[in-house]
Amino acid sequence: MTITTEALTTIELDAANAPIPTLTRHIEAVRNGMKDAPAEVAEHARALLLKLEHLLQQQQAEPATAEASQDFLAPWLTLAEPEQAAA
Repeated sequence: MTITTEALTTIELDAANAPIPTLTRHIEAVRNGMKDAPAEVAEHARALLLKLEHLLQQQQAEPATAEASQDFLAPWLTLAEPEQAAA
């Protein structure tokens, strides 16, 4: 399926406030549609992919780690190991 400039514009407008699953579908649709698109449309699609991937990254949180949570504690406090806390 070849994607058109109108379809890309519609995806761009819809993606502004879209949740992660919708952004993921849009990214997949743009990637699949640009395979046999004309050069001008493919260029527009590549630019839109950058924007969609940036929006997707903004909506995803980084996983928390024990080391990161230690930064918010007072230096004299430490986290107990789960086995020791249960005992």
